[in-house]
Amino acid sequence: MNNPVGIAANSAGELYVADSFNNVVRQIRTDGTISKFAGNGNQNLMGDGGPAEAASLNRPTHLAWSSNGDLYIADTGNFKIRKVNPVLQITTVAGNGSSPSATNPLGDGGAASQASFNDIQGLAILQDGSIAVSDRGYNVIRKVAPFFSGTTDQNYSFASEDGSEIYIFELNGRHKKTINALTGGTRWEFGYDGNNRLVTMTDGDNNLTTISRDGSGHPTSITGPFGHVTTLSQDSGGRLATITNPNNETYRMTYNAIGLLSEFKRPSGHSSTFEYDALGNLTKDIDAVSGFTSLAKIFSNYRNEVQIGTAEGRSSKIIHTVNSGGADIVRHTDAAGLNTTTTSSGMNALFQGPTNSLDVSSTVADPLLGYPATVPDLRAIKHGNIQASIAFTRTITPSVTSDPFAFTKVDTVTTNGSTVKTTYNGAGRIYVSSNPQTGRTVTGAIDLQGRLLSHQLGSLAPVSFTYDSNGRLKGIIQDGRETGFGYDSRGNLSSLKDALNRTTSYQHDLSGRVTRTTFHDGRFVDFGYDADGNLTSVTPPGRPTHFFSFSPVNLFASYWAPQLAGQGNVTQYGYNRDKQLTLITRPDASVLSFSYDGGARLKTISTAQGAIGFNYSATTGQLTSSTSIEGVSKNITYQGDLVKTITIQFTPPGANAVTYTETYGP
Repeated sequence: MNNPVGIAANSAGELYVADSFNNVVRQIRTDGTISKFAGNGNQNLMGDGGPAEAASLNRPTHLAWSSNGDLYIADTGNFKIRKVNPVLQITTVAGNGSSPSATNPLGDGGAASQASFNDIQGLAILQDGSIAVSDRGYNVIRKVAPFFSGTTDQNYSFASEDGSEIYIFELNGRHKKTINALTGGTRWEFGYDGNNRLVTMTDGDNNLTTISRDGSGHPTSITGPFGHVTTLSQDSGGRLATITNPNNETYRMTYNAIGLLSEFKRPSGHSSTFEYDALGNLTKDIDAVSGFTSLAKIFSNYRNEVQIGTAEGRSSKIIHTVNSGGADIVRHTDAAGLNTTTTSSGMNALFQGPTNSLDVSSTVADPLLGYPATVPDLRAIKHGNIQASIAFTRTITPSVTSDPFAFTKVDTVTTNGSTVKTTYNGAGRIYVSSNPQTGRTVTGAIDLQGRLLSHQLGSLAPVSFTYDSNGRLKGIIQDGRETGFGYDSRGNLSSLKDALNRTTSYQHDLSGRVTRTTFHDGRFVDFGYDADGNLTSVTPPGRPTHFFSFSPVNLFASYWAPQLAGQGNVTQYGYNRDKQLTLITRPDASVLSFSYDGGARLKTISTAQGAIGFNYSATTGQLTSSTSIEGVSKNITYQGDLVKTITIQFTPPGANAVTYTETYGP
């Protein structure tokens, strides 16, 4: 080691050392072995969002463990506090990476990610999850606190990746509650029995879902907020064997000797079966008409490959590798041999398809919630000569009241120089979005559940929304005109009243499917379904019924129109084992057939009058030309993924050939 400074032990008794001058954190196990835990030895700042061992640190000095297994690192030379979570991802939780003032700390009262530090020399995790920081350069002790702390001596919390929710867990790992990260409203609350088994789920409008269990704890039924009961049963091994919905339609599962799902049978009686290798990896999914997807896995230290096959003989593969810099590279090769590659390194990503279009993006930790919640930072998209540059910034002004959700959030998105700014005021749950270039402004308000209460575009009449006690949309009102919604005792939409006071009503079966729609004048349309929920009949007002059927894999198979004198009335559809349409037989016995190339792309549509042909680029896979039955040809060129030109050529009877070209973009 070279100047070891800070040391911290985890709950397992392992020691972690800030090896400052080597720019790494080392782990000393209980058996005395030592290894690198975080830091690649380079003295700079990189790697947020990626593996801790591949990231760079700059003179780490002090360490502290949280109660939920996060290791906090004083990355002193980078003027930041970093965190390594239990799955060994590293992120920044505080510090903007600069120390602009020699004496006065900047950022107090603001977002932790926007604050400055100067020579961090001590860390401690407080009971509420806050971080106490000894900043020798500024001669202060500072506190880094989450804007909302669900972490106490009984609970801990973290945000979803998209920043929309905060999850609160009890220390024993039970999910206690999910809240709206924007408003603080409860979205879900969970209840458990004395054996820590889930028994209730209550949403933010107090709609209760209950799970009933037998004496062994196996679930026997799920009862929804409006009395819908779904019954469950287990086999002799305690595995889920049947699911019966409120309409008495049953799904059945069977398992192999080691407990893996071997057959899934739908209410219609049609089944899918599953095969596995000796390690329990899925190797084949076979449907009810012998179509299948096969999977073959090839694993090595830094290369994982999955080969995918189909019943029609098409093959593709996905290869995941990790390069020397720790970046994840995923390459998908489709059935036509074309490659799509995604490279991810920390919070940066690069997408490149067969057209050589590029999509480069980066994200940063959400300044409100911190990692794992992220927000966009920069994005660049290139299609030939057409480019887009997008920059996103978010600033947070914390609440000055006891309500942590009374913050102000400003999001600014600039696309090729055009800026849209959206300000959200948490105290009133009001948003304002404006575009100075167009002069357009959008304002609105939301409720505690994040539902729209009002919305106004510029000076147009505002639209307001009302909800019933169960949180369902009740009315939409604009300029004195209202559309109203009503519901039956089972929670289904039962009526819709328009601004002219005309009501359309709906009836449903026990699975919630519409069986009859009755219009304001008394006319009605009836609907029928098969056991799998496919629509099988429509009976218009005062007219004969139209019938539909479906294949054993729920593909549309036939349509019976009302009988016309002297004509057939059935249209039939055929498919190959990859579920691609191959045949349409019309009531007059005429046939349309469809063929595909080895890349699973439509090649020809054949009729008695001739064929329509399609051609594709061998390098990009894009449609380059098509020819109609009448000899009209269409040729297409591209810039990246975008169409550049479409040229149509045809020769009218008795005239010269005509060429017409449309050009798009620069």
